[in-house]
Amino acid sequence: MYLLIEECYASGKTKKNFCEEKGISLHKFYYWRRKYKTNQNSSEKRFIPVSIRQQAGSVREIKMHFPNGVMLELPAGTSLVQLRAMISLV
Repeated sequence: MYLLIEECYASGKTKKNFCEEKGISLHKFYYWRRKYKTNQNSSEKRFIPVSIRQQAGSVREIKMHFPNGVMLELPAGTSLVQLRAMISLV
């Protein structure tokens, strides 16, 4: 659902028109938007600076190791929207 929230922001459409096109209720959209914003605010406080190690050759995947032991591996072509969605699940 977070991807739909971001898609709505990027579309420039009114929330009502966007929800009608996607077949979701406005109430449901606002519920998930509130969760999305809460998650964004708490996530911003938990990030720390990172350094990027680049190895010889082309980059094939993105690997992230989180303090809780979770390791996230994604293809190098992963969009920022998808990357953000995956990080929010950790």
